Amino acid sequence: MHPFWSQPWGSQPHFGEPSFNATPEQAQPLLPCPLLLPSDGAVPEGLTLSEVRVTPESDVQSSEATLNYVGGRRRLLVRQFFYDWWRPSELTVGLTQTRGHWRSGDQSAAWGRDARGRDMTVTAWGRTTAQIIVAQGTFVEWELRQFVASLAPALPAALPTLFEPAFHQLSYHVRRGRGPQGLDELAAATWQSEPPAVLPAPLLLPAPMPDGWRLDAVATWPTPPPNELQWLLRDETGQTRFYARARPSDDTQPIKLPATYRSQEGWRSRQTMIRRRRATLATQHGGSGGWSVAWAEEGHRYQLWLRAGTLPSERAVRAFVESLQV
Repeated sequence: MHPFWSQPWGSQPHFGEPSFNATPEQAQPLLPCPLLLPSDGAVPEGLTLSEVRVTPESDVQSSEATLNYVGGRRRLLVRQFFYDWWRPSELTVGLTQTRGHWRSGDQSAAWGRDARGRDMTVTAWGRTTAQIIVAQGTFVEWELRQFVASLAPALPAALPTLFEPAFHQLSYHVRRGRGPQGLDELAAATWQSEPPAVLPAPLLLPAPMPDGWRLDAVATWPTPPPNELQWLLRDETGQTRFYARARPSDDTQPIKLPATYRSQEGWRSRQTMIRRRRATLATQHGGSGGWSVAWAEEGHRYQLWLRAGTLPSERAVRAFVESLQV
């Protein structure tokens, strides 16, 4: 598989062309993340894969693929893409109503409703975010759990090429050089795989680093505000496990403390003591949807998120945050 994201902007294969039907082998080279397929035995009874529709990159659209499963007056859409936005550790992307989280096998998933009121389950494998949308009919929970748990790369041979790049090397907005209406700060940031010598805040990393994890990307801004540092930790598949941001406490736009979280996404927060400091500890659906911690120390304010399924309990989250060192 050729890494199309390394080519000059606009020279990607099929750039700017409308979406078209393709085989998995034709679709994968247009995606910066693994194309996922369920095992045959996990597809809900009566459904068959009728098409794989791929949308190439363009000046107005990042690439994505949609699987269409139909049969027996029921229909599932499986939309797959690289989640190129803030908080890339989040699983609730696309849900306007988040009703809960669950695990199926090694997969964590969020479920609720999308903007059109349809039932939708969101999961991730590596860098692929998959939205499983009930487009017609009804499905019982165990059908969707079984479907989600079986999702796996359609073309394993492409994985080494897809696993290695850092977040910003794949990012549609960073490569494009601008975001919506030219205002997206993702593109305005200076992204690096190694931290620069001068940072607006200390970069905290776990000691020891969890097995298979590594620093993936560091972002700073050339012209504050914001005078902010952001960084990502990834696992061996490239999936963002940890996302953090920090600003000086005396910044003109400091991180708000106590931190606030969206209750409609299932977040609940409370004040507690972590790192011998007062902190906001937030859980999403009892921790099954992820964790977040915000606090201040040594003249800087920090806020971090941990992906669903990364750590099993509040005790583990506390131990992880306590382990962070410069």
